[in-house]
Amino acid sequence: MRCAKGVRAGALLLAAAAGIACSSNHGAGEASTNLVSFASSPCKKESTAAGTASSQQTLAAGLDGDALAGLKCIAWERAGGDLLKVDLVNFEGACGAEWTGDAVVMADGTVALKLVNPEGKAAFCGWCLYDWSFEVRGTGSGDKLAISISIDTQPGSQPIEGYQATLPVSSSGQGVSCRYASYEALGSQAAAANTCGTVGMPCLGTSMCSASAGPRSCSQGLVCDTNGTADQYVCLAPCSADADCPSGGALSCQTGLCRPANPW
Repeated sequence: MRCAKGVRAGALLLAAAAGIACSSNHGAGEASTNLVSFASSPCKKESTAAGTASSQQTLAAGLDGDALAGLKCIAWERAGGDLLKVDLVNFEGACGAEWTGDAVVMADGTVALKLVNPEGKAAFCGWCLYDWSFEVRGTGSGDKLAISISIDTQPGSQPIEGYQATLPVSSSGQGVSCRYASYEALGSQAAAANTCGTVGMPCLGTSMCSASAGPRSCSQGLVCDTNGTADQYVCLAPCSADADCPSGGALSCQTGLCRPANPW
């Protein structure tokens, strides 16, 4: 399945076997949108359970998705003119959702990214992790760009989840800002993919990996420590310098462990 006409070569590429959700704004009567293209990965743990790749993707700023394991990131890249590519990586959402996306540049310059599960589809299997990619026009050329993100899982029946961030979009033309991903969603992902104890994932012996009873531990070479929240233990890479944290700038060396460099 291919994305709608208008998706640039640099847009998010997803494995055909995984199923792609795409949209673009080339239809009539859509002048209010600034969206050029949108693509969504499938639920990563559902893809793992089905034995298919969760996504094969080209992220903004040349990032490697595997290097962002355990992180919830906003990546951006100027794509020429007033076109901006924004990737939302490892955002949590309901299982079974079928996402559509839109983007609107508000009067104050804020870029509003909107995710909707229009039919309210959801499976009773907890949280999933998703990657969403937007290409947006009309974003201007200022030093900083305000982003708002709304996630409407059950339209009309539950509150819309929202986030806000300010991105230094013109400092280098590209970049990434991350925080730790949802611990519950990581636990579901780790259980489905058998990745408990690997980098960025919950430690073995935690409530998220309860099948692995015993003291908290990680794969060889990793350190089990909190993500900044009590009782949320994840596996982190040790370091002595930022260069030991190869993540495209998402991580930096902090007191001997690779942690998010500039959380949004």
